[in-house]
Amino acid sequence: MVIAMEFEKIRNCVDEYFTKEIKESEDKSWYRKQYRKVKKFIELLEKTEPLKKGEEVVIKVDWKKNRTWGYTCRAKDNYGNDSGVVSGTGYDKLSTAVALVLNKNPKIMKRIYEIKEQNFDEKIEDVLGYGISEAYGCVPYFDGGVGINSLINVLENAGFNVKHYSTEMADIVIISL
Repeated sequence: MVIAMEFEKIRNCVDEYFTKEIKESEDKSWYRKQYRKVKKFIELLEKTEPLKKGEEVVIKVDWKKNRTWGYTCRAKDNYGNDSGVVSGTGYDKLSTAVALVLNKNPKIMKRIYEIKEQNFDEKIEDVLGYGISEAYGCVPYFDGGVGINSLINVLENAGFNVKHYSTEMADIVIISL
């Protein structure tokens, strides 16, 4: 089976970045490991069907009282992606947990990579707004700690419909086309 290389510009950028870093770095193994992870994720995205009309990504964030951190949260989506426990103080835990899950969800990230590929010479933040950045000069990812409204804005700018519901101990974000 031949896989279409729909993210050719991103692939080339990643290859160039890691080839340079592996060549110049003393810790070559770390860069090789990161390189394999990024390439594997791009391959997954290229095989993934995009989110279709009628499909939803549902992210549920559960909050728990914690005597050290006040509250901690954990986000999970209906595709099995999990943020792990988000704890600490001094930043927005809700947007961090949601960003961690979004970054793992191939249905969402496929659309984000498509937009980056189409607007390759521009920063993804300039295209979609505050709340998204680029690693390695070209690999888009959602930022944590930016506020849930920033993530919603980025998703809406990418063409998704987003609803956010909040209670005292849970938040739900529903993403659709």
